[in-house]
Amino acid sequence: MTDYYVIGDVHGKAGMLEDLLKTWDGQPQLLFLGDLIDRGEDSHRVLEMVKDLVDNQGAICLSGNHEYMFLTWLDDPRKL
Repeated sequence: MTDYYVIGDVHGKAGMLEDLLKTWDGQPQLLFLGDLIDRGEDSHRVLEMVKDLVDNQGAICLSGNHEYMFLTWLDDPRKL
């Protein structure tokens, strides 16, 4: 059975994510449950950090409803 270090609902709070990651020592598997963007002051930085962790540390990242709404808006802003 695989153990996971689970983080969810960061909502653009890069400082909070940095603090959480200080408590993760590289094990177990890092898993993001989505809602990385929106509400907080730095969604772009959060996405950069998580992308780096996915690309270089094998983190898993699931999409949340905030990512879904953003992608829906990108496809057609009139849908929201």
